[in-house]
Amino acid sequence: MGRAIALNRRISPEEDPERLLLLMVYELPNFDDVNVATVFSKLGKLCGSKSFPRNIAADVRFCGLMMQARDMCADGRLQAQAVANICHAVAKISAAGKLATGDADVHDTLGALEVAMVRVGPSMDPQALSNTIWSHATLGWEPGVEAWAALEVAVVRVGPGMDPQHLSNTMWSFATLGRMPGAEARAALDAAVLRVGPGMNAQATANTLWGVATLGTTLGAKARVALEAAVVRVGHGMDAQNVANTLWSVAKLGWILRVEVRATLEVAVVRVGPGMIPQDLSNTIWSYATLGLMPLMPWIEARSVLEAAAARLGPGMSCRDVASTVLAHATLGLMPGAGARTALEVAVVRVGPDMNAQNISNTL
Repeated sequence: MGRAIALNRRISPEEDPERLLLLMVYELPNFDDVNVATVFSKLGKLCGSKSFPRNIAADVRFCGLMMQARDMCADGRLQAQAVANICHAVAKISAAGKLATGDADVHDTLGALEVAMVRVGPSMDPQALSNTIWSHATLGWEPGVEAWAALEVAVVRVGPGMDPQHLSNTMWSFATLGRMPGAEARAALDAAVLRVGPGMNAQATANTLWGVATLGTTLGAKARVALEAAVVRVGHGMDAQNVANTLWSVAKLGWILRVEVRATLEVAVVRVGPGMIPQDLSNTIWSYATLGLMPLMPWIEARSVLEAAAARLGPGMSCRDVASTVLAHATLGLMPGAGARTALEVAVVRVGPDMNAQNISNTL
């Protein structure tokens, strides 16, 4: 125990990936479960550094660490927090492009962690649960039947203790994996939305709404009110993606928004328009068209900002972006200004050869 504590004191402050990997050459046999999870977590935090290996799965020292993790999964030494931390680290390293999940050792390690999830699920706390399911969504790794069942049971159990980030990460993850929670888990998540809505920040609000809309699930009336209130409260702090995702979500859900909510989002559109990317623009204007929104006071300014964005972003629009933007203008009965119209026409010529039947139909 004393040696493990001393090792953790060496691991935790280390900021050089190479020194962490070198430590394993000499000390890996002495690592306990906490040491293993701490090294994984530290590597996950350092994966953006220039000195981090380009493909750490090819490093024999990291392979040794993965083998140690698999052995600890098999003999039951890894507990809930350690399993969650290792999953989270693997997902972060993979998302940074530094870990090939198709590698045999990585695949086997993820498989061992999935088996361990079934065992440790009953002791997961809200953070361990949200980190675990977020990791699988980020990796695109869908757990098997037993692991899913363990995660859903955990959602029901820890839902009352979730904070806004736990909730939004969990909702985002279910939606990203295309997995509809069972009735009990949905009820637990609905109750969590109602409870934590007043504390949600912009990212949590947008992610939760996106998860609900992508899954196509139905929120209770009180939970919906809580989310709408959150939009009004945090709208001033939303970035372009938050605004676009929020509008897309309420349009997908077919919600008829209160004037206060609509006004908040229109003011946000004016503010973030200059920073939109093509997908943000197409999602935003598609949402207005889908909702059939009648103009409010800020609409003229919002329209001007969106047209300026279209003129600026036209050269980078995808087939879907072009088709959605053109269709939305037509649906709203809006004629784009000269700059936006020219940009969209040039974009149609550029992406036309790659359009599918749906894109062509929407554009025409």
